[in-house]
Amino acid sequence: MVAYKAPENASPQMQAFTAYINAVAAFDSEGVSANLDDEAFEFNLLPQAMAISKLKKQEFVAFLQATIFGWFINSDFSVIVHEIIEAGDALTAHVQSDGVSKLGTPWNNEYILMLRFVPSKTPGELPKIGMYKEFLNSAFVRDFKTEEKKREAKE
Repeated sequence: MVAYKAPENASPQMQAFTAYINAVAAFDSEGVSANLDDEAFEFNLLPQAMAISKLKKQEFVAFLQATIFGWFINSDFSVIVHEIIEAGDALTAHVQSDGVSKLGTPWNNEYILMLRFVPSKTPGELPKIGMYKEFLNSAFVRDFKTEEKKREAKE
C-alpha cells in the first residue's frame, strides 16, 4: 500500500520521508531500516508517559516488528499522511493509521512525526533519518493494549 506520493519537485528530505512512510505502510522492515542512519538515528516516543526509552536503529526496527508489524495483518492496516511541513533538514508530518489487530481490536491513531535528516554517507543516495520523535495518542494506545490483553486471555 502506498501511504504517500511525494510531489514531482520534492526535496531529497521529502523523497526520503516518502520512502520511509511507504515502507512502514507495507510492513517492510528492510525498507524502514534502509531509510535510517546507521550511527545518528535515535527514536523518541512521546509523550514521555509512554515510558519507552530512546531507541537506536536496530532497536527501533525491532520495536516496529513487535508492535505495528506484529499486532496487525498488513492488508488490515492503512497509513494516511494528512500534512507535511518542511524546513531545511527537518520535516514534520501529521499521520493517521487505521486497522484491526489480529485479535480483532480496532486501531485508529494519529501521530505527529518530527524528523531530522542527515546526509547519506553514500554519494547520490537520499538523506537518512537521523532524529525521529513521534508524538501519539497515548490514551488510545493504553486502551488498545488493555483490550488486546482481554482478547488474548479469552483465546
